[in-house]
Amino acid sequence: MTIGLDSNWLLAALLITTRLSGIFIAGPVLGFSFLPIRIRIYVVFILTGILLISLGTSLPVMPQNTVALILAAGGEFLFGLVLGFGVQAAFAALSLAGYLVDTQSGLGSAVLFDPNTQSQSPLMA
Repeated sequence: MTIGLDSNWLLAALLITTRLSGIFIAGPVLGFSFLPIRIRIYVVFILTGILLISLGTSLPVMPQNTVALILAAGGEFLFGLVLGFGVQAAFAALSLAGYLVDTQSGLGSAVLFDPNTQSQSPLMA
């Protein structure tokens, strides 16, 4: 049995890893802020492996020069940041809605500790 590494497979792994890294950096809900960085890196690599298996034979074509490779990786990282920020904005909107419900219902003084943000948050948020 021969095991070989294809350059297109390595490129796909690099691009998936950079996109997932951007998502985990920008989205604190998905970033598991209470976990050590080493564990978060392991989670990114495990998710990369799972996504590479599901990718099958539709691998990206290797760029011809280094600049194109850096631009592709940077674009994937920025896209991951945008995705993570979108998730963070959605959760912030839900938190604001919970805060407004708390204030209107008279539970504004009841707060709980939120381990994701390392701060106190209203009961309904």
